[in-house]
Amino acid sequence: MTQMIRKTISIPKGMANFINSQLDTGLYGNDSEYFRELVRADQRRLETQSSKEAFQMMIEQSIVSGKTDLTLEQIFQEARRRAIK
Repeated sequence: MTQMIRKTISIPKGMANFINSQLDTGLYGNDSEYFRELVRADQRRLETQSSKEAFQMMIEQSIVSGKTDLTLEQIFQEARRRAIK
């Protein structure tokens, strides 16, 4: 089982009321479950953002590298060859 660490936070009353309304839906058993889900969602968002940024960088590098005389099949063959290494 994962070791749990206790954190104490302070939030405005309006946020506390919102959290309580989320608990009232029954989706979360307590405040901790709600906050853990928020952290997981933020982790997923950052992972997605990193993936998008990496993909955008690859696109930009492709544009800068210019055109090639290779066919699409040759490009795929080279990619497979590199992946095997």
